[in-house]
Amino acid sequence: MNEKPEALDRIIDQLYHSYLKAVPYFAPDSPDALRRSPELLSPWLGAYSGEGNIVVTGSKGKGSLARMLAALLGTMGRTGLFISPHVTDFLERIAINGEQISKVSFIRYAKTALEDAAKVERGLPQGAYVSPVGILALIAMRYFTDQQTVWRVLECGKGAKYDDVNRIPHRYAVIGTVFLEHTRELGASIEQIAADKAHVITKETRCVYVMEQEPAVSAVISERARQMGVEAKWYGNDFSARGIRQDVTGLTADLWSDGRCYPRVHLPLLGSYQAKHAALALACFTDIAHSAPIPPEWRKALGAVRIPGRMEIVSEEPFVLLDSCIHEKSAKEVRRLLEELGIGRVVTVLCLPDDKDFIGVAGVLHGVSERVILTKIRHPHYPMVADQRRVLEQAGIGCEFETDFSIALHSAKASGLPIVLLTANTFVNYAKEAWRAI
Repeated sequence: MNEKPEALDRIIDQLYHSYLKAVPYFAPDSPDALRRSPELLSPWLGAYSGEGNIVVTGSKGKGSLARMLAALLGTMGRTGLFISPHVTDFLERIAINGEQISKVSFIRYAKTALEDAAKVERGLPQGAYVSPVGILALIAMRYFTDQQTVWRVLECGKGAKYDDVNRIPHRYAVIGTVFLEHTRELGASIEQIAADKAHVITKETRCVYVMEQEPAVSAVISERARQMGVEAKWYGNDFSARGIRQDVTGLTADLWSDGRCYPRVHLPLLGSYQAKHAALALACFTDIAHSAPIPPEWRKALGAVRIPGRMEIVSEEPFVLLDSCIHEKSAKEVRRLLEELGIGRVVTVLCLPDDKDFIGVAGVLHGVSERVILTKIRHPHYPMVADQRRVLEQAGIGCEFETDFSIALHSAKASGLPIVLLTANTFVNYAKEAWRAI
């Protein structure tokens, strides 16, 4: 099969055809309950056995959790990983034991999935659509099945209740930290958002692993687990990370699971929350392994996990820290890391869409920022306007505004201070390329 280079781009465009056709019929503030129809592809996705499937959701860190768990399971057999969104390459969304699907394979599986989706779409009313995420999940599961994977780690998008990925039967579920986000799509309160994500616990689920949560979130998840008759294991009770230490090379921590200590585990990642993610991933991994001996390669597997745009040092001279930081909670982790690294004053370059918590992020970094430079990236689906400057100044946060992203980086570099570059996950690759170009 010899596909032309543009064939992949055409296929990717086709994945979003049904969705884009329906967009004009959406109300601007309509929730997922009114927009999404995961039942459309359920007959296909629901056909895959739950044995060996793990579905991951949460507000922040679910991509890290999915990658860590897939790396660990990969030491015991062929393990598929499905993540969303991608950072550097669309095809990184689907991988087996760290090797992403080839263009040829993706195009072949996508053509079949798109044919199935087209049959469903023909009978839909205006405003209804076949989810591109659902089509991608179908591509991934067919590919994983043909490649005889033993385990499949599958990441949900914003929520779980109306996410096609959650229609894949799964014995294990993972819930990362939940906070107030995507309020238009998931609900206006933290309880509503938690309730959506708690639907990752289904009747097929055997056990759910939960990161530390606000009390209101814990209550919602606990009730869902009780209703479904599913065992829940919690950070701080059943597993934890202790003695977390970090420097520019990464972090080291003692991981605990069911009373057993796994000492001095090293990760080439920054941010204390990554040690907590590793503890959850290890707890799930050891449970799935049951009585089988855990391969000694598990430490090496965790030590090889790389997560672009997550507390990533993209330059040491000058020091540039890049993080897909979209919320006040994430910004607090960034500030904590700066303190641990002994960095007192920085220039913060902030490039966030209007629907992210740019006020909370700027507020947290304000105390250590010599300058805050607001900038934007032109993107059709993410509104970014100069009015952010007025909003921040009204909140008592002085800032500058630069319309051109590259000029903002040049200005930050000229200051001679360490740079903290905070942006949305969608913009991470663009930000890295822009930095390399200056």
